[in-house]
Amino acid sequence: MELIENLDPEDARAIVEPALQLMIDAVLHYGGYVVQTTGDGIFAMFGAPVVHEDHSHRALYAALRMQSELKAYSARISAEGHQPVQGRVGVHTGEAVVRPIKLGNGQIEYTPIGHSTSLGARLQTLAPVGSIAASEAIRQLCEGSCEFNDLGLTKVKGVSDLVKVYEVTGLGKQRTRMQRSAGQGFSKFVGRARELDALRYAADQARTGSGQVVAIVAEAGTGKSRLILELMTDFRSTTKVLETSSVSHGKTSYCLPIIELLQSYFEIESQDNEHKRREKVTVKIDNLDPQLRDTHPYLLRLLNLHDEDDPLLEMDERTLQLQTWESLKRLLVRESVKQPLTLIFEDLHWIDDQTQEFLNLMADSIGTAKILLIVNYRPEYVHRWNSKSYFTQIRLDPLGDGTAKEMLSAMLGDNAQLSELKRLLIEKSSGTPFFIEEMVKALFDDGTLARDGNVVLTKKLDELDIPSSVQAILAARIDRLPAHAKDILQTLAVIGREFSIPLISAVTGISLDKLEEQLKELQLGEFIYEKMISGEKGYIFKSALTQDVAYNTLLIERRKLLHERIGASIEAVYPISIDDHIAALAYHYGRSNNIDAGMQYLTHSGRQKLMEAKKNSELFSHIPLINSEIPELPSVADAQVATLDSVESIWRYPVKSMAGEKLQSVFVSDKGLAGDRVYAFVNEESNRTAVVRKWAESLLNYHPHFTSEPGPHAPVPPLQIAMPSGEMLSTEDSDLEERISAVFERKLKLMTTAPPGLLIEVPMGTLGGTLSEVTEFPLAGGAPAGAFFDYGCLHLIATSTLKHFQKMYPKGRFDERRFRPNLVIHSDTDPFIENSWVGRTIKIGDALVLRVSIPCPRCISVTLAQDDLPRDPSILRAIAEQNMCDLGDFGTLPCAGVYAEVVEAGHIRSGDTLRFVE
Repeated sequence: MELIENLDPEDARAIVEPALQLMIDAVLHYGGYVVQTTGDGIFAMFGAPVVHEDHSHRALYAALRMQSELKAYSARISAEGHQPVQGRVGVHTGEAVVRPIKLGNGQIEYTPIGHSTSLGARLQTLAPVGSIAASEAIRQLCEGSCEFNDLGLTKVKGVSDLVKVYEVTGLGKQRTRMQRSAGQGFSKFVGRARELDALRYAADQARTGSGQVVAIVAEAGTGKSRLILELMTDFRSTTKVLETSSVSHGKTSYCLPIIELLQSYFEIESQDNEHKRREKVTVKIDNLDPQLRDTHPYLLRLLNLHDEDDPLLEMDERTLQLQTWESLKRLLVRESVKQPLTLIFEDLHWIDDQTQEFLNLMADSIGTAKILLIVNYRPEYVHRWNSKSYFTQIRLDPLGDGTAKEMLSAMLGDNAQLSELKRLLIEKSSGTPFFIEEMVKALFDDGTLARDGNVVLTKKLDELDIPSSVQAILAARIDRLPAHAKDILQTLAVIGREFSIPLISAVTGISLDKLEEQLKELQLGEFIYEKMISGEKGYIFKSALTQDVAYNTLLIERRKLLHERIGASIEAVYPISIDDHIAALAYHYGRSNNIDAGMQYLTHSGRQKLMEAKKNSELFSHIPLINSEIPELPSVADAQVATLDSVESIWRYPVKSMAGEKLQSVFVSDKGLAGDRVYAFVNEESNRTAVVRKWAESLLNYHPHFTSEPGPHAPVPPLQIAMPSGEMLSTEDSDLEERISAVFERKLKLMTTAPPGLLIEVPMGTLGGTLSEVTEFPLAGGAPAGAFFDYGCLHLIATSTLKHFQKMYPKGRFDERRFRPNLVIHSDTDPFIENSWVGRTIKIGDALVLRVSIPCPRCISVTLAQDDLPRDPSILRAIAEQNMCDLGDFGTLPCAGVYAEVVEAGHIRSGDTLRFVE
């Protein structure tokens, strides 16, 4: 803005518009998308709407090009007497939702939404003038490709933690993934002996004058470049090697691989001036063979080193190109007479048309030359060389389990503690070496693995996250599919790892003939393989990673709709054998918006699995199916000395269904903890309280706090309520009820005493037995009248129970907040020890005495998202698999913790001990 503040608007436009255009051109050159232009800048994104596997690199290359072009432009206008132009660039990478907006003219614009976009914009303001600021995420992905200067930790507006910022100072020396891997150290080369022998044989043939073309074909990350590297380790001393590669953004760059190969051949350095470069080219050609002097003008022009009086200016473009290829071919063939020559062209799936034309010429011409031409590419690339007698194709498949284990043992050692991790790595990666390397690197980076003499697992492994580098490769491959194929692949990813034809047909609504055709397309692309499933034709994902990435490309709401549709389709396709599909129904409905069906199947699934375990394995003999199977209790005579451990934490919930607050001490009366659930929002029209199980799930993210500590007999004090947006409300605000009612689209009233007959809504299946169809019941069945408790006024849960659930379902987060207890009891005894407390009297601290009434049944609420805890339907299933309790008329239900009533009031504090009393 300083540049134009004293200029006439038209003069300012004349200076700024060319600068903006330079920036836009840089973005478009590398396949980016310009979201918007501002008065003096632009906002662009890479990797959307078109996905690229190297979007972070493209963004940095574009930023460097911008700065280079702006410096040149600034020099020009400065020479004309204008103030110089300088720019700042900020670059960040992360997840964002890209929203398409259809304009009136039929065009579609794309707008990214999310934290990542905001951080990228903030980084721009932190960049030194004339430079580029990048985040830690960018550095991790692009280190080696670009040079970085650490600017330290910086406070960024809108970000709670300090942000590590780097200045991008230029291009690095490691352009390819293999070069970057070399800088970090290679993993053990395993499982490719047969393929390496085939390459060696072709090299031996070429050295004797029988030129060879060898093509290595494989999916990304399978080891194409590594195979070539291992061959060259042995052969560099006996052959001259010239190597180059295509890049994903190079299709529009004229002959980029050939130019890089020639620069290497002529030993041209970046610091060489034009005269020095021309000299290196002409001298090397003349020393090789004076008869090649007629190639000078063609090769100099190819390297952009021609004179203004270039004799080729009058030649038509097509003839010039053909003569250039002929000159280059003559040069390389002549070089092979001097010594055997190995030419390596990598990543032909990104090749430009001109380089392809030259390769076709070379492939036709090397049959009697001492030239080994090695190329590699992915399966989608097509060429015309297959019919040549001197052509060999080597196909690389992922590593088998045995060789993958050998690779991992070399990386991680043979620590038995890591056996399960190795199995998961192999299963998730499907044996793709690069994916294995990147996943292991990510585990070291996040501290899950550490080296302490040996490699050790330092913390619980919840799940194997997909590294950004791997996700980008797979997402780009999925994005290249036609729209109909991409759509069905995403649907299959939601169904699961494997799927039968009848189920796919029911879910998609596509006719069987058309469906078979589309599935065959995915099969040919090696996304899925055919497999018999329960006697029916079906398919399975080739890679678990591909399924995960395809699943994650769908927005959450779309996933929920598909999960519900899949659940309904399973019910329709398998009505007779529905019991065989309970777990799948629990999984899909549990991840949908159909809470009622999710509740029924989640509970049924857990009950089913527990019963099977009871019948088939003694490993589960400690798990109580009903509350008659409880651990042995201390005798009455020993009751006064039977210590149950201590109070680990105390929780109070001022407003029913809202978040709780952690306390150090509190007074407990026959109405529960002072201030616990003393407020509730009630729909007066239906006489139902707002609960998270149905329509008020987001209440869990509202945080209430008393303005003063409530007393046992004093009036209820006012509350401050922090909304999810951060805005504060007060119970003293006159418009509080109106504002909360607007959020939940119901007329709600804040009450401090429950009216007679107040009902609580629950999904069908929450209760069992004769009450399994009940969807509402009176509140506070085991608490004083007028209270806002579901059942009892105190709820206790033991840490041993939470730890056991965590062990049995490591991916879940069994945070105590999910269970909304009043008292968390520290216990190192068996899990579900609380079941044994039912009917007993417990003294806590010096005064409080409780009588435990029943185990606490669990429902859909433990699965819901709150604050940093994600929505996880499998939490409820895990409870049902481990602890089903017979609650009489309520049925046999999944339970965790117990309810209790107060016998004698008193103060309690964190750390108070618990004792049985008579």
